[in-house]
Amino acid sequence: MSDWHLKSLRNSLTQKGWQIVAEHPGNDYDISGSWEIRRGTSLLIDFGGMDKSGDACLPISRSYSCRLRGRPNCGVYFGKNRKKWASDLKQFILALDSMSALSS
Repeated sequence: MSDWHLKSLRNSLTQKGWQIVAEHPGNDYDISGSWEIRRGTSLLIDFGGMDKSGDACLPISRSYSCRLRGRPNCGVYFGKNRKKWASDLKQFILALDSMSALSS
């Protein structure tokens, strides 16, 4: 992943009224770290980070995806295709918004 993925994710969350209230460490296995986000309710976004060999966990700056904790099908892959990334990111943010609405 490059910095533009993180920046884009952060900006998209902020534009939709989400705040990143904490950054938590990963599990030294397959989660590089987590963002705790809040907009009325708190949610956790986990960043995927198992390296190709399966022997190490990448830092969050090199993670390759993120997903809503507890919702394995609610996530986004940090691909190189910017058009696909923008579309996938939009869908991810919409899913987060719906999770927030359900818990309100």
